[in-house]
Amino acid sequence: MQEVAQADMKILIDSLTERPRDLNETIPASEWDMSSSYLDFVDTITIEASVSKAQKVVHLEAQAYFTEKIICGRCLQEIIRPLQRAYTFDMTEYDANGYLDISSLIREELLLEYPIKTLCAADCKGICPVCGVNLNLEKCTCSKKEE
Repeated sequence: MQEVAQADMKILIDSLTERPRDLNETIPASEWDMSSSYLDFVDTITIEASVSKAQKVVHLEAQAYFTEKIICGRCLQEIIRPLQRAYTFDMTEYDANGYLDISSLIREELLLEYPIKTLCAADCKGICPVCGVNLNLEKCTCSKKEE
C-alpha cells in the first residue's frame, strides 16, 4: 500500500510517528478549480508540510506558495502577485479510511480565508466615479459634483 499519493497528498494516519515526516507537492493551480470573478490562482501551488502523530493527535505544519491574479475591488486593476500562507493544525479526527488529505485541507483553508473584496494595496484610491480615472495612476481633472 502506498503511503503518499502524489496527486492528492494523502497520508496514512497509522504510518505516522512522533518523528515529523516532511512532504512536498507541486500542483497545477488549474486542478484545484478555485477561480472566481475577481480571483484566480495561476501557475502552480506548492505545499511543503511536516506531519507527525503523538498518541491520537496529528500535528501538521504546512506552507503554501502560490501566485494569485486578482482584480482590485476599488481600481479594477489586474494584479499578479506571489504569496505564501502558513498553517498549523492539530487534529484528532480524520477520514474514515484512515487517511489525512493534506491537499484538500490546504485548499479549503485557502478558499475560506479569502475576503469577498480584494485590493491591490491597502491604500488603493480607486477610480473616479465621474470620469473613471484610476486615481492611483493619475489625478482626476473632471468637475466632480460636490454634495
